Amino acid sequence: MPAAPCTLTRSWISDSCSDVLFRILDSEILLTIWERLPLVDLQPALGALLRSTESMRLDVPSQEIGQLARRLEFFLKNTPPTVRSSVHGLAEDMQKLTNLFAEISGRDHLRLRFERVEDDGCALFHVDTLPMRMLCTYTGPGTQWLEEDNVRRDQLGSRGRGIQQANAAIVMNPEKIHTVPSWHVLVFKGRLWEGHGFSDGLVHRSAPVRHSTDYRLRLTIDFSNSCGC
Repeated sequence: MPAAPCTLTRSWISDSCSDVLFRILDSEILLTIWERLPLVDLQPALGALLRSTESMRLDVPSQEIGQLARRLEFFLKNTPPTVRSSVHGLAEDMQKLTNLFAEISGRDHLRLRFERVEDDGCALFHVDTLPMRMLCTYTGPGTQWLEEDNVRRDQLGSRGRGIQQANAAIVMNPEKIHTVPSWHVLVFKGRLWEGHGFSDGLVHRSAPVRHSTDYRLRLTIDFSNSCGC
């Protein structure tokens, strides 16, 4: 079956093939999305990690990526072999995504953060102060982002306003806020990217967490010297 045609607008592109992520290097592109399907074999590990009573957050340099499976197992004590096998598959998937981001970015040294998100995180629409980032939300709602014709860039920042008031000023039409589905992989530019056609990077925020059913497992891959947001 031929691949579905990609969707292209002025600043973003999506496709069911991972090669689409390399389009982030195009000057006019701020966001690329690989629309991948869930990996069924990883569901036991993801479900167990969501149910774990441990507070879960990993921050690993790419040089130590071989330790991911062991570090994930720390949060899943006394789990059956099927879950342990699934955990190793999850670690392998993270390593594949890290290798892919290394190829896209040309960076050998990267930083991986894998965490269970239980709050709104960065609830304000903003632009990251970094060159480029890869994200994959394995469970739950993913990143929310705005197209260029739906953002007032001159209103970015809190400016002494509450989050709801600031977002109301930034977003022109709340009904056109995009939410990335789980499992999809995105690579986007921040304000420190050099050479793209916009003055700033992608305007986005974490999806709101209303209750425990909105908890999610999220992988973030950055350059090793990038800050958290």
